[in-house]
Amino acid sequence: MLNLYKSNRVENLAHALAQVLKEPMSSLTAPEWIGIPTHGLGVWLSMEISKYLGVFANVYMPFPQTLVEQIYELVLGDQCPDTTRFKRESLTWSIMAILPSFIDLPEFAALKNYLAKDRNGLKLFQLAGRIASIFDQYSLFRYDMVLNWDKTSGKNWGVNPEDQWQPILWKALSDKYGPAYIAAAAKSFFNTLKSPKLDKNKLPHRVSIFCVSSLPPFYVNILVAGLSNILPAHIFVLSPSKEYWAYIRSKRDIIREYNAR
Repeated sequence: MLNLYKSNRVENLAHALAQVLKEPMSSLTAPEWIGIPTHGLGVWLSMEISKYLGVFANVYMPFPQTLVEQIYELVLGDQCPDTTRFKRESLTWSIMAILPSFIDLPEFAALKNYLAKDRNGLKLFQLAGRIASIFDQYSLFRYDMVLNWDKTSGKNWGVNPEDQWQPILWKALSDKYGPAYIAAAAKSFFNTLKSPKLDKNKLPHRVSIFCVSSLPPFYVNILVAGLSNILPAHIFVLSPSKEYWAYIRSKRDIIREYNAR
C-alpha cells in the first residue's frame, strides 16, 4: 500500500512519520528503512522523532539510490546484476580504455577534434568523466532509451546524427561488461515481486521516503508499481505552498502592481 503525506512544514512531516513508526512491525528486531536526501536531515530527523517517541533506534537511513539498489539485491538475490562497472567512478576508467578504439569513426568526429592536441591524456580523462556522468544519469532518468540502445542498432536508436556516438559507445560498454546497470534487470525485478516464490521475510517490513525533493522516474516505478503492492510504502513530501507563489505578496502590493500597468 502506498501512502502519501504532504505538508508545507517539515516538522509536520516528522510528526506524521512518528505516527507511522508507532505502529509495531511483525518483528521486533527488524530495522526501519527510511530514505533521506542528506545526512544532515537524517540527524535532525533522529532528534525530532526522539522528541515524539522518546527513543529512535534500529533505523536504517540510506540515500534513495542505495535504498533501491539494496532492495534489488534482496529481491533478485544471485540474479541481481553487479552494477559496479556502470557506477560513474568506474565508468570513467572504462570509457577511457574503450573510447580511443572508436575515435576514428565518422560518428566520433567531434570527440576526435576535441582530443586532437591531448598530449598527456588529461582531456581524455576529463571527457570520459563527463560522458560517465551523462551515462549514469541516462540509466536512471532515460532508462527506456538506453534499454532500447541495448536491444537495437543504427536506425532505431532515435538520436540526432551528431549524437550517434553515444549509443555506439554505450552499446560497446554494455557488450563488453554486460548490461550491468540497475534498469536492465527491471523486468526480472517486477516478475520476481509477483512470484509466489518471493521470500518476503528478506524484505523490509515497511519503507519510508522522507523529504526527498525529486526521484528518478525509475525509482518512482519501483516504489509505486513494485514495492507498494507487497509492503507499506510511505512517502513524505515537503510542499511549501499549495497556492500560487506570486500571491504570497500582500493584496496592497498586488493592487499597486495592477494599477501601475
